[in-house]
Amino acid sequence: MIHTWVTDAHVVAGTTLRSPGHSEVPFDSLNMAFYVPDDVKNVILNRELVAEKTGFPLSSWVFPKMTHSDHFIKVTKDDMGKGTYEESSSIPDMDALYTQEPNIMLAVFHADCTPVLLYDPKTQTIGAIHAGWAGTLKEITKKMLTHWIEVEHIDPKDIQVYIGPSISKPNFEIGYDLVHQVITQHKQYLPFVAIDDMRSTMDVSGINIKQCLDVGIPLENITHLDECTYAMEDKYFSYRKVPVSGRHCSFIGIKE
Repeated sequence: MIHTWVTDAHVVAGTTLRSPGHSEVPFDSLNMAFYVPDDVKNVILNRELVAEKTGFPLSSWVFPKMTHSDHFIKVTKDDMGKGTYEESSSIPDMDALYTQEPNIMLAVFHADCTPVLLYDPKTQTIGAIHAGWAGTLKEITKKMLTHWIEVEHIDPKDIQVYIGPSISKPNFEIGYDLVHQVITQHKQYLPFVAIDDMRSTMDVSGINIKQCLDVGIPLENITHLDECTYAMEDKYFSYRKVPVSGRHCSFIGIKE
C-alpha cells in the first residue's frame, strides 16, 4: 500500500502504491485523486485506508489543486482538511506545500511526475512538491528550497530530501519543442537530456536532484527511490502508458 521514507521516528512520509484499494478498472485500485473520473466514494475509502495506515486522521491532511506551476505555500492548522473530501476545497493553483506545524499531513498527487519530499529536523519544517517536467523546468524545487534558506533561515546542509518514483529517462520521450526549450532557455539541464534525431528523452528526477545540490544540499542527504512508474505497471500508475488511470500521492507529516 505504501513505500515509506524513514527519517526520524516522529516523521511519517512516503508514497502510495497502486494497490490494495477500492477503485475499479481503470483506476484499480488505490487511486488517491478526485480529478480523474473515479467514483468519489472509492477515492474517500482509499484515502481513509492510507490515513489509517499512516496514523494521521484524514481530517489532518491537506491537498492542493495542482496546475504544473512553480507556486508553493506555507500551510497551517487552519488549512487542515482542505481537499480531503472534495476537490473544490483544495488549495488552488498550487504544486508545493510546506509547514512548520506538527500533526498536519501534506500530500501531492502524481503518476509519472516526480514527487519531492523535504524535511529539516532542526526547524521541524516539512514540504511536499509535485514536479512534472513543466514545474521542474520552472524550478519549483529550487524555488521552494531557496525560500526555506532565505526566508525561513534553514541551513541547506540540514535538509533531508526524498525523490519518489517517477517515469525514468529512457521511458520519458520528449518532442522537438521541449528539446528546443531546454537548449534555448535551460542550458544548465542539457546533461539530463539525450538528444537524437529519432528519439529524445529527459531525466526529470535528475534535474530535481541537481536543483537540490545547487542550493547546497549534500548528496548524502538525498534519497532517490529509483523506480520507473512507466516500467513497473503492477506497482505504479503511469499517465504516459495509460492516460485514464489512477494517481498516487506522496505525503509527509510530523507527529507532535
